[in-house]
Amino acid sequence: MEAGGQHPKSWEDCVSWARCKWETLYHNDICQLLHCFPPGELTASGLPFWSGSKRCPHPLTFDPNNANHMEYVMAAANLYGQIYGIKWTRDSAAIRRTLEEVQVPPFSPKSSIKIHLTDKEMEEDRKKDGDDADKVRLEELKGKLSSLKSSAQMYPIDFEKVGR
Repeated sequence: MEAGGQHPKSWEDCVSWARCKWETLYHNDICQLLHCFPPGELTASGLPFWSGSKRCPHPLTFDPNNANHMEYVMAAANLYGQIYGIKWTRDSAAIRRTLEEVQVPPFSPKSSIKIHLTDKEMEEDRKKDGDDADKVRLEELKGKLSSLKSSAQMYPIDFEKVGR
């Protein structure tokens, strides 16, 4: 189950989506960053890229025995399900059983991704590309929205900030 035009049909779809989202955020995105800037990478001035406040990250491997990993999947799946009116659960045994069936796509680095090193570099690229890239992306998203089934009801979730 992937986001972007597909709606979950069951709570299991929500768990699958949450598990894949975890993989993207805590494994794949970090692997992509390390693909672009491997440990030991030097800057143009010959200094180590990963130094000072820029510490070299390490991708995580999902572990259903790690409480933090399971809490993320449970919370994300339940929030995603609530948006679509799908009954949710906090039954960790049921989540584990569902996770056993989830097919997580393997990571494959993309060579075409450009990661900006500074805000200035990002702004320069934005000026160079102009608004055309944003307009193309906007039209792409409009097309996806218009193709969604009108029967796919979504429900807003209200949040209340709780202090600790």
